Amino acid sequence: GAVSITKGGNTSITEIQGNGTALLTLPANFNLTGSINKTGGQALKLNFTNGGSVSGVVGTAANSVGDITTAGTTNFASSVNAKGAATLGGTTSFADTFTNTGAVTLAKASITNFAKNVTATSFTVNNATINFGNSLAFNSNITGSGTTLTLGTNQVTYTGTGSFTDTLTLNTTFDGAAKSGGNILIKSGSTLDLSGVPTLALVVTATNFDINNISPDTKYTVISAEAAGGLKPTPEENVKITINNDNRFVGFTFDASTLTLFAERYS
Repeated sequence: GAVSITKGGNTSITEIQGNGTALLTLPANFNLTGSINKTGGQALKLNFTNGGSVSGVVGTAANSVGDITTAGTTNFASSVNAKGAATLGGTTSFADTFTNTGAVTLAKASITNFAKNVTATSFTVNNATINFGNSLAFNSNITGSGTTLTLGTNQVTYTGTGSFTDTLTLNTTFDGAAKSGGNILIKSGSTLDLSGVPTLALVVTATNFDINNISPDTKYTVISAEAAGGLKPTPEENVKITINNDNRFVGFTFDASTLTLFAERYS
């Protein structure tokens, strides 16, 4: 049956294993040094009621956990393998891979941080934020309204069928030394439909620009596709770009038709 742990704080347990698929409710700030379903166990459901952390793996491919619910500030230091409904609220951070054979819903005003590859059946991201801490693969269908994606300088390779409505905000960094910036690459056979987005807000931070090292190839494309038809763009007039640039000798032009940003030296 369902089990509730009543006392939060730091707890050291080598491994928790599910004996059935009932709900394990964890108290506020339950910080586990150990793993869940590392060497065995059934797909128990996990409810982090108000923050906490797990140092070890949460489920494996052979012994996945079930539903996961988070609130508060919740940190997973190792890989997570689940099969069920994941509802992520507050600020949830995954330092390793996240795999869920099921739907993922990001709660309103939530922040989810991913550092390694993500795989799920579907993501629903309404009025929520996803931060990508490294270049990684995102393998899931996705829908969202009022979504914010923070890319930094990282490339997210996207596999799935995605669509957004309402405002979509992309926060990226354009690194002049690397001549590249945070971007999304849509893999062949996948689609990302932005045709229902009334405002595509691109917020670009320009950094590491040397006015003596700017050439015609100092540019990058924010969203691109490996195959024709992979990107269904919003009309050009819906693209709004903000560039935060601390070098007054470097200027930028933006091609809304290709979502490409070019750097140029002011004379």
